[in-house]
Amino acid sequence: MSPLLPQPIPWPPGESLAWARDRGWEGVPSVGSVALQPVPHRVDEEMLPPGLERWLPRERVADLMVRCQGSSQRPSWHPAHGLVGFVGLPPGPQTLVVEDPLGRYLPARLSVVVSDPRAWLDSLRRLERPEGQDAWPSLVHRLPLRPSAAAVRKPGSTGIWGQIFDGSGRPIPYALIQLQTHFSPRHQPATVTTWSDGHGGYAFNLEGESSSSPGHDVVARQGSVCLPLLASRPALRSGLLPLPEINRALLEAWQAGFGPMGYGPPRSSGTDFRFRDGPDGALSAQAQVTIGRQRRCDIVWQ
Repeated sequence: MSPLLPQPIPWPPGESLAWARDRGWEGVPSVGSVALQPVPHRVDEEMLPPGLERWLPRERVADLMVRCQGSSQRPSWHPAHGLVGFVGLPPGPQTLVVEDPLGRYLPARLSVVVSDPRAWLDSLRRLERPEGQDAWPSLVHRLPLRPSAAAVRKPGSTGIWGQIFDGSGRPIPYALIQLQTHFSPRHQPATVTTWSDGHGGYAFNLEGESSSSPGHDVVARQGSVCLPLLASRPALRSGLLPLPEINRALLEAWQAGFGPMGYGPPRSSGTDFRFRDGPDGALSAQAQVTIGRQRRCDIVWQ
């Protein structure tokens, strides 16, 4: 993807990108009327107060395909921040979709509201910070990417991966899956959330996973699953139903026992489903996680 700015912002591309780079986060909308930062998901970010995770520095992810649903516009890419910017999108609600042709991450979507650029375009032309600073962060959107089941994971990292099956042994696509975890340095409890791909495959990267008992490298973790409603299955297979949007509102609703639209209620492990240790292993009410290793753990709906 080219870092060059498309019009209509009347700047030489090098000048505008230099201004954005020098000023950090407040400069990123110079590459678009709305900016998206795809980053690898991190477990402890879900424990932060709302909005704080937006400002954490993270490594950029290259070679992603980003589009705005219903628009043919091609975005610009800011190489210093890994930000993707759209210029000239009409104000109002828009859906941004991210896909990884290399198969490292699941496809994801993000609903945003594009501001009317007339309120700050004149300030940008003068290379000044726009007025209305309270609304400025709303132009930058952070999108955590979940790892795919086929992703190559680092040696020595902790994680589980597998497939989710229904009672007849058929893979369940786009099921929402949540796992409890504890991460260092203070053995803090947390949850990590993802969804299965179109073939029922899922993966959890559990960096920082820790054991409360020294010398024990296998820990048992509870989980919960939210299945697409039967009426939604044909729409899911045809791609008509949007991908699950994992945001703070969904996590809070899940914690209260509610699933998103198009999904049934969350079910906790040991009630309607079991974890299977390997493709032919025994069923258990908890997932067995090996610290420092990747372990296959299928989910069987009963």
